[in-house]
Amino acid sequence: MSRPLSGDADETDEQRIRKFLEALGQPTTSKPPAPVAPRTDIPPRPVAPVRPPIAPFAELQRKIRLPRQIPPTREAKTFPPKVAEASAFEVQQGQPPLEPLPMIKTAVEAYAFATQRIAKSPEIRIDIAALLGSASGLRDAIILREIFGPPRSLQPLDLVGTV
Repeated sequence: MSRPLSGDADETDEQRIRKFLEALGQPTTSKPPAPVAPRTDIPPRPVAPVRPPIAPFAELQRKIRLPRQIPPTREAKTFPPKVAEASAFEVQQGQPPLEPLPMIKTAVEAYAFATQRIAKSPEIRIDIAALLGSASGLRDAIILREIFGPPRSLQPLDLVGTV
């Protein structure tokens, strides 16, 4: 325990306490407080009971059933089918169903349908400068860059010896 460097190294505890009380504004004639006695009636700390560790596969262990311990299965009961009662609603006759269209096409019709030209939409030219000039277009470009990463030409080369 190091003490502060002061002029008197042989000061007693009472003198140091008196100086401390003077610094606090206590009168010099007041008695210093009684020294504190160490506690002797400290109860022991409570300790939790020690439990043995739980076996990791305890719940998986079970009795193995022997063939004689398996209970016999119940015999299947046969239930007689219920007799359908006469329907209580009236059947009305509607229009006869329309004849379905023939699904078979001739080879010429099938080939003509398969080779029809698809009408091309007019080409839409995208102006990148105008697209990046708008806030939403710039946001879309940033999101696409985050998703797809930098262009392949800007990525570092994958050399065979560096793997």
